[in-house]
Amino acid sequence: MIMRRVVKFFALIFIVIIGLSGIVAGGMAAWLYNQGGLNSAVNSYLQERFQSVNIGFNEIDWTLDTAQPALIITGKTVKLEANEQSVEVPAIDLVFTPVSLIKQMPSAVIIDTDSLSVTHTAAGWQFGQSSAFEGFGYNFLSQMGEIWPDGLLQLRIRVKELSIIGDDEDEPPVRFQNVRLIAAPEGGVFANGNVSLTIGLNQHSDAGQIVPHLNFAATANLFSGLIEFNLDMQVFRMAALASHLTPYTGQLPIDIGMLTASLSGAYDSAGLQILSGSIGARDGKLGFAVFSELGKSYNALDTEFDYSAADNALKISKASLQMADGKSFALSAKVNGVRGARAMLTAQLLGEDIAVRDVLKKWPSAYAPELRQFISKNSAGGRLRTIAVQLAGGLDWQQQQLDISSRRTCSRTSATT
Repeated sequence: MIMRRVVKFFALIFIVIIGLSGIVAGGMAAWLYNQGGLNSAVNSYLQERFQSVNIGFNEIDWTLDTAQPALIITGKTVKLEANEQSVEVPAIDLVFTPVSLIKQMPSAVIIDTDSLSVTHTAAGWQFGQSSAFEGFGYNFLSQMGEIWPDGLLQLRIRVKELSIIGDDEDEPPVRFQNVRLIAAPEGGVFANGNVSLTIGLNQHSDAGQIVPHLNFAATANLFSGLIEFNLDMQVFRMAALASHLTPYTGQLPIDIGMLTASLSGAYDSAGLQILSGSIGARDGKLGFAVFSELGKSYNALDTEFDYSAADNALKISKASLQMADGKSFALSAKVNGVRGARAMLTAQLLGEDIAVRDVLKKWPSAYAPELRQFISKNSAGGRLRTIAVQLAGGLDWQQQQLDISSRRTCSRTSATT
């Protein structure tokens, strides 16, 4: 008895869906006839609904998706122009559900393209022959809001291959594959203030290699300017991206190598407000080598940390460094006043198998000169099998100097060399 009712229920749902699909198709056919045909109707519709975007196309087709159900209007060989930006794509789909047909606004716009090239110069980011824009973030979302028609629930962009080209003609382009972007304002209206944005992509890799990938998800409030985000990166090779990141990060004192990261945070017009998570780097180089006898190269660098602008503090729960010559170090630290000209540091450092003379020879004079002097006076040479240091002091960011106010050192040494 119960099974029979279930079967009847699903049969009724199927009949309703088929009926709605027929109504959609019949209503669309009548509307197209009154508008003078498909091309003329879509042209008029796009000019009316997307007034801030110029859309040109060579051919238009339509299909009925009974699974949703939805009417899909496809424009082929499309040129888009908005905010002095222009791009050509093979096809654009306008997806109309029964509800969105009544509202005369697609529920989703889907843009598919096989390849897209972006040029990154000192002037900013540039698509094709369009003028450059400076970057992404709150301003980018605001510009999107200016052209977004009320009622459009979702924009989806899919690119099979993306190339980023720099100023240097001899530098090969950075290539990504399977790029996905989804933008969705709350209720399809940017004026509501809340917008969700998700981005996914794979970094180009050779056959047999692990495929590096990135997933980014963010929610932005256009009234407060606050953007909350989550970022997941797996085995990204950073060397090719270094020149494109420097304008935003400055010159980093490290060659990251291959990066894996899991981060969450928030930023607004005043800058980064919260950031926490873990970062792991493999096969990179340090900006200077103090503890390594064989150079600056490291095999692994891992850290977990929390940063808060409200507390003006950075806490490094744990960090470990494995140098290429086999030496290893572990660190935990807290920096108070991190946004000021001078900050206060408390840290614990553990190192193993360190040549004292090598350390003193490579130690930069501006970095903790008191600790360097202490090691020089209390060790005639040889190797430190283990060394544990607890210290506190002031960090002068501009002078790149650490002044130690308190220190506690414990070590075990081997024979003098």
